[in-house]
Amino acid sequence: VLHGHNEDWSEDFANLVYFVVYNALPGATFRPVGGLVYPGQAPGFSASFNEDVWMTQNTLNPRDINISGICIAAVSRRALEMSSVEETIRILTEPGQALGMSVNFVQISSLPSLRRGAALAGNIEIAGAAGTSSVSPLRANMTHFNLYKHLNSSEEGGNWSDSSVHRQAASDRHQLPASRGDILQILGDVTDSVLPIYRSKTMVTVFFSSSDGSFQAWHGSNPATSPPLWQSSVASLFESSTLSGGRIVV
Repeated sequence: VLHGHNEDWSEDFANLVYFVVYNALPGATFRPVGGLVYPGQAPGFSASFNEDVWMTQNTLNPRDINISGICIAAVSRRALEMSSVEETIRILTEPGQALGMSVNFVQISSLPSLRRGAALAGNIEIAGAAGTSSVSPLRANMTHFNLYKHLNSSEEGGNWSDSSVHRQAASDRHQLPASRGDILQILGDVTDSVLPIYRSKTMVTVFFSSSDGSFQAWHGSNPATSPPLWQSSVASLFESSTLSGGRIVV
C-alpha cells in the first residue's frame, strides 16, 4: 500500500513542527511510538506510527460538539498503544469523543510482529457528538480531505469546506494513482488557481510505503517538483534511537 498526506495548517507553524520518536526502557508503561507533532503535543494528531501501524489524520468539523468528550489527540495517542490494526480501529471508533476526525491507517506489512499477507488499510470517520463512526477498508484508491465522505454528519461550512471541495475535485481530475509519482503529483497539484491541493499553508508532505515501512518527508517544498528533505523507515527510527540514562536520542 502506498499512502501520501499533506499536513496543512499555517505558514506561522511551518517551522515549528517536528518528528519525534518515543522509545521505551524495559518495563516502560508505553510502547514505542512516533510521528509529526505540533509544539506541545504528543504523537497522534498528524502523521504518526508505532511498530505495526502508520496513520494520518484529517480534522473534520461536525456542527455539534460533545463538550464532555475526549479530545481527538488523546484518542489517537491511545490508539498508538495498540498492537494490531483491529485494536487500533476499536480505539479510534470508541464512543464518547468530543469532535470529529478522519484517520487513514496502513498496516506495516514488513514487520515480523504482523501476520503475513496483504497490508490492511482504510479510512475511519468519527462524529463525536453524534456517537457515530465508519470504517471503510481500502479496495483500490481512496482520497480524503476535510469533509465527511462516509458519514451523514452535519458540519460547519465556510472556507474550510470550500477548500475541501476544490481539493477533492482537483484530485479527481487525476488518473487513479498507481505509483509513488502519481501520488506525489496529486499532493503537489496547483492547477486550481483559487484553492489548490498544495498551498502556502502546506507545511509537510509525507509519503509512506507499507511493504518496507519506509517514508519520505518534504518540508516547505512541493513534492511533485522537488526531492524529499528526509527519508527513513519506521523500523530504522526505532532501531537508531538510543537509550542512555533514561534519555532518548534520535
